[in-house]
Amino acid sequence: MSIHVIPLDTLVFVKRLETVGVPSHQAEADALLNVLQQVEASRLQELATKGICQAS
Repeated sequence: MSIHVIPLDTLVFVKRLETVGVPSHQAEADALLNVLQQVEASRLQELATKGICQAS
């Protein structure tokens, strides 16, 4: 089992949102959502498909 690291500087992301007018509390929530979406996308890439299982 390998561990994938997704580099993401959430502080930079929050600051970028704040500079375009997003309130701080909303920017922090959006940053967390973005992190969760990236983690889920990474996990989906690791799933074996039916075709992969049948080929093995």
